[in-house]
Amino acid sequence: MKIAYIFVGHFRTWEKCYQNFFNNIYNVVPGDIFIDTWNKTNCSTTSWWNNWDGELDEQSKNISQQTPDFKQIVEIYKPNIITINNDPSWLPEDKFWAYNSKYKNSDAYKHSRSKSKLAIKYVLQSLHNMFNIAIKTNNYDRIFCLRPDIDFTSTINLEELKLPGFVTSSSRYNTAKYTQDIFYHSSPEIIKIKTEFVNHVDTYWYDKDYTTIDFEAALNEYLSDNKVPIINSSLLFNIPRINNCRSTFN
Repeated sequence: MKIAYIFVGHFRTWEKCYQNFFNNIYNVVPGDIFIDTWNKTNCSTTSWWNNWDGELDEQSKNISQQTPDFKQIVEIYKPNIITINNDPSWLPEDKFWAYNSKYKNSDAYKHSRSKSKLAIKYVLQSLHNMFNIAIKTNNYDRIFCLRPDIDFTSTINLEELKLPGFVTSSSRYNTAKYTQDIFYHSSPEIIKIKTEFVNHVDTYWYDKDYTTIDFEAALNEYLSDNKVPIINSSLLFNIPRINNCRSTFN
């Protein structure tokens, strides 16, 4: 079975996570690695786990502005392709918002959570771009999409690779209503549908009240409309944060 691993996102706490990725997943199911990431350790915006309705604290800001050790990252992951982009969240506001200009006059735009939620479109675009690069490289049977900051604490069940749907984790809400996109795997055909969400995120999320509606709900609706079955993965994991807390999802 030909496997592709597509990493998208910040290399913020990857040093705490890469060993378990290799031990619990990659060494069990080897494959090609593709990376699309940013030139900063973390984004400039806050999140649900880090002062959601306030400003980024000075410690987090200083850590976030650092540049990951990409030489070491390449030595460890040995990616087929790595793309390092300028982190848009650190751009001046007028340049950042140009990407989302249609929402500048909405009431939601003034909300403290607005920038971080609109920034998700940049991540979706990165996934879309790297997926299209990966599928031109080889005829993969299975594609994993994940982030560098996931600490997998259990071993992949090979039976999951036979599942026909969108195999993913439960969300932080731990309910069947929401599907998380922290990591997932499926056939290239289904992953392609997911990567094209970037072209529909306005309709499913931004055109609604995106400051109160969570991304997971919008994603679920999109997958449902495209008749993509959602299946829970048995993989256990947590996420070490830059403020030394850990978020658990299972």
